[in-house]
Amino acid sequence: MRRTIIALLQALRLLPQAHKVRMLAATLAPATLVHNCHFWFGGNNETLPIPGYWARLLVAGSADIPGFLELGRRGFDCIRETVERNGTAIGGLKDVLDFGCGCGRVTRFWNGFADTRICGTDLNEYLVATCQRCVPFASISKNSMVAMLDFGDQSFDLVYAFSVFTHLDIKAQKAWRDELRRILRPRGILLLTVHGNAYIGRLTGKEQEDFNSGRPVVRLGQYPGGNLCVSFHPESYVRETLAEGFEIVDAVPEGAKGNPVQDLYMLRRAD
Repeated sequence: MRRTIIALLQALRLLPQAHKVRMLAATLAPATLVHNCHFWFGGNNETLPIPGYWARLLVAGSADIPGFLELGRRGFDCIRETVERNGTAIGGLKDVLDFGCGCGRVTRFWNGFADTRICGTDLNEYLVATCQRCVPFASISKNSMVAMLDFGDQSFDLVYAFSVFTHLDIKAQKAWRDELRRILRPRGILLLTVHGNAYIGRLTGKEQEDFNSGRPVVRLGQYPGGNLCVSFHPESYVRETLAEGFEIVDAVPEGAKGNPVQDLYMLRRAD
């Protein structure tokens, strides 16, 4: 039924508008209203501005402020745990890029790393402006869908892309993989997340056939870079194709903490 409704909305060219209405309805959830009132009137320890409700909705799928902050903290902890588990001290990173930074859900938790240059880029102009306001210690800029960033070759020690390749079509994924490799230093780290085996049960019969044969599945690829476009990646495809030009250092099924159920890969630039 859900896919039938989506197909109908798509035929009527109303899918983006319906998606916005669905997201706005989430702001009225009773639990969200209670949590947000407690946050604002019950006291909190936040020193950085909080993104507005629409920014939180776009990035986290919920306007719940404590939930938004907790997801960001868990995302940062995931970065720290992964790189340090594999031999890199997070405090030794000199230049870090949050690719697809949104409104700074994870970026804000780099506050206090005075010896690390923190940068972020995002496709959404509204989210970029919000991130610049809420994460003033970082350098935040807008990118386009063209895989060209305003950074020189070998500019970063770490680039992470959480819930980014999950919303790109295959052509864009490969282009951005190559661009992120360009801006990484030799042996630099790329952390990325994908929808893996946990989603097999949600795929149609044909999609499952493709997925189980090692082919990625993309839904609504005509909306790349947004939440409507959703990609699913078999592990064999990540290892054999998506990670081209990189060494796979770590792979953790459903290991992307702070995100929806996603697989986590730590890649290192191969030279």
